[in-house]
Amino acid sequence: MSNNGILDRSLSKSQIAILRTDPYSGVLIRSPMYSVLIDPTRFDAENLLIPDVILITHEHSHHLDENLISSVFKMARERAEKKEAKSYGLQDLFDLPIVVADEASSMFLKRFLPRENLKAMKPGDEASVEMLTIKAFRSNHPSAKSPLTYVVVFENGMKLYHASDSLPFEEMRVIGETERPDIAF
Repeated sequence: MSNNGILDRSLSKSQIAILRTDPYSGVLIRSPMYSVLIDPTRFDAENLLIPDVILITHEHSHHLDENLISSVFKMARERAEKKEAKSYGLQDLFDLPIVVADEASSMFLKRFLPRENLKAMKPGDEASVEMLTIKAFRSNHPSAKSPLTYVVVFENGMKLYHASDSLPFEEMRVIGETERPDIAF
């Protein structure tokens, strides 16, 4: 899947651009300063904007594609070596994406990702990557080992809630009331 439209679009301070990357829960979100890729699977990494952050909700193959993430890291390294990093969306302070994942997915990913680029999270954890804030919440997905839902707060204050393929549960209402996301998946 090509993401040329999301690459070419100029965004104002209060905007974000969204590209659905697969039929499950894969989404690329771009703000004026950052790009976040959630549950990347089933698309050609060659056409990919190298994201600043990759979020993984759980270990199922239609949410976690280890080969794709490995390809993204390989391309990011190659582009950084060619000094083309800025033109591909990487931020000045890091050359490789930060991967934020549930604990089960992190076990798979730690085999090939640099330790400093992998953040394992559990419900209640919060992480910051420069001016992005990522909050992890529980998920009601009985067949997954440690599934998460996420609230991402962008530098422009936009809040996004990604519920992956969680079944509804009471805490979702509470997340909606307390976090007040602008966009929910």
